[in-house]
Amino acid sequence: MRLIDADELQNVMDENIEIHKKLLAGEKNPDEKDFLCSEITLLRCIKEFIDVRKTIDAEPVRYGKWIPFKGETGVEAFGYTEYTVLGFGCSICGADVDVSEEYFKYCPLCGAKMDLEE
Repeated sequence: MRLIDADELQNVMDENIEIHKKLLAGEKNPDEKDFLCSEITLLRCIKEFIDVRKTIDAEPVRYGKWIPFKGETGVEAFGYTEYTVLGFGCSICGADVDVSEEYFKYCPLCGAKMDLEE
């Protein structure tokens, strides 16, 4: 689903209606006048259609990033224990995902968009 700004769309429709009215005022050809009148009527109908549609409450977009979590591999070298990335967690909700899912653009649990910079 795409959310649109219905008020902005209504303003654009009003502008187009005014343009059509100006064209209609200067038109001599009866067929062109009929066409312009039809377009004005159509634009008004579309405006009314938009007006009577229900609205929804949209949530703001949340932005997060994947945070790697590491685990011991059990391999020791030069007195240090080796660690590897086991997966990633969402910085917003903490959801864990597999390493291969690090490339998700959105968290599968909370829907946060994963594009925060480091």
